[in-house]
Amino acid sequence: MKKAVVIIACLIFFSKAYSQVDAFKATEIAWYGIDFSKARLIGSKGFTNPADIRSRYFDAWNRLVLKESNKFDIEKFFKKKVIDYDTTLVKKRNALVDVERLVIDSDYSFDKNEVQRILNTYGLNAKNGVGLVFIVESFNKLEAKSFIYVTFFDLSTRKVLFTQRVQGEGRGFSMRNFWGGSILSVMERSYKNLKKWAKQQS
Repeated sequence: MKKAVVIIACLIFFSKAYSQVDAFKATEIAWYGIDFSKARLIGSKGFTNPADIRSRYFDAWNRLVLKESNKFDIEKFFKKKVIDYDTTLVKKRNALVDVERLVIDSDYSFDKNEVQRILNTYGLNAKNGVGLVFIVESFNKLEAKSFIYVTFFDLSTRKVLFTQRVQGEGRGFSMRNFWGGSILSVMERSYKNLKKWAKQQS
């Protein structure tokens, strides 16, 4: 009887997957890219060609992080070794964005519950570990700011381990570089807040 209780206790322990604290204790992560599937671009005068943005720039911003990894240094900003860079999933999702609804001139936001709903649609082959994805809420040309949910999640269950809406400031010239600068700003701000976030989850 005692042996059975011990076995059950062990099964419960090992089936817990990752807790919120583990998102910060984990030493390795997989980078899944920048997900624009629920994003809105605010300011029609600044975003004049939504079809072009979907077909070119969504991928360009994801490639920018990989191509200029010395600047967009995920390992430095999040203090973890990146064992895999896989933007295949978000590339497919971004290609399906409805361009008719992409650009707006009104306020737009969604909460953390939507982040989990987005992750629930992810088809992943990975069995364990921690993933990091940036889920874009909006690029706001009127304010020259981006709003992105920095999200750690359990690869085996797709459960959100930690997500935080982070504001980034646009910088640089050209469409690609300006909003690429805002993504970098989100990384920099995340770095400054890592200890505070970890303490909130402990």
